[in-house]
Order: sequence, then C-alpha cells, then structure tokens
Amino acid sequence: MEKQAQLANTLVTRSIDWSALATLAGMCLKYHDLAEPIVENGSLTLAKEFTRQAARAAIEVGIDPLDEKSEGLVEFKVPVWAVCFVVDIMHKLEPSSPSYQVAAHWKPFAKAALDVLDNFGSDPDELPAYRMN
Repeated sequence: MEKQAQLANTLVTRSIDWSALATLAGMCLKYHDLAEPIVENGSLTLAKEFTRQAARAAIEVGIDPLDEKSEGLVEFKVPVWAVCFVVDIMHKLEPSSPSYQVAAHWKPFAKAALDVLDNFGSDPDELPAYRMN
C-alpha cells in the first residue's frame, strides 16, 4: 500500500495554457460524477480540489482566475491520481463536447502519468485516493 500511496502522490508538472486549464477545471466540476468513485468524500470533493489548485497555479504567475479574459501559461503540478481522474471524465464525454476538445492540452500530463505508472509497475485502477499536493 505504501508503494501505491507514493505512486498516487507523485506529482506531474507541465506547462499548460490558462484558458485550457480553466476549461478542464470547469469540466471536472460539471462532469465529476462521470469519474469512477476513487475518493472517500466523492468526486465533487476531487473536482473542487482540482479547481482550487488550478486557481492557485494561475495566481502564482499573476493571472486573475476570476477574469474571463485572463491569458497566459501556467506551470501546473498535479498528482498522478488527479491526472487519472481528469482522463476518466474525458473518456466518458462525447468527442464533440467542448470540454472534450481540451484533451490535447491534457495529453502531456497523461503521458507523464503513464511514464510514472510504467516506472512503478502499478495498475492505475488500484490507485488510492489522496488529496492534491
């Protein structure tokens, strides 16, 4: 279990366009219930935490997360389990969905998470739920 906890909490860090990250956060809030129940407090808790972390990353680079016209690149740090959460939601959305169309921006995070999983040799379905760092 300790190995799984380490895996789940391993951070993936990539740059992402703020508007794409904000869209992903909104997608998580709107469609959180599509994700498999991987957290004790429910998927809404996870979606809210993802959104808080996205806003924090924006603020750290001087972007106002409440300004709809804000632009810029954000360095986003997210644990592997949260990457899996986002991918799980995307997997269940229709490809024509506007939220689904930001998948290209999430691809570097998903690839990095897969690299982490390969290094640990663990099944992502066995990831325990942990809060974002």
